[in-house]
Amino acid sequence: MSWYREKYLNSNDWKQRKEKLIKNEKKFCFCCQSYGSDIHHCNYSNLKKEKRKDIVILCRECHIRIHEIVELGAKLKKAHYILKSRIKRNGNRRVGEPKINPIESWIRASHLTIK
Repeated sequence: MSWYREKYLNSNDWKQRKEKLIKNEKKFCFCCQSYGSDIHHCNYSNLKKEKRKDIVILCRECHIRIHEIVELGAKLKKAHYILKSRIKRNGNRRVGEPKINPIESWIRASHLTIK
């Protein structure tokens, strides 16, 4: 995604398209209805020729939260996959005799910390 962030979002082409999209649309955040200044890509399949369904207008705060949620979802999905593969590898063991602690494995796999 570095090309997307470094090149595409900083290109004059995107800046003009973004300005036009915000100008032609309601300038309210899709989530909280405050002033929306950011455009979030819902998918990346139509870059350089985005359709209205490909983007959503958000305020800065909601845009940051959306990315945090997406990132957390990816971490949880990865942790679930790792946990599932380890359980499959260890077989169906009883609670008293696991080779691994599933909770500890999940925390390590998802890079979460206990506070």
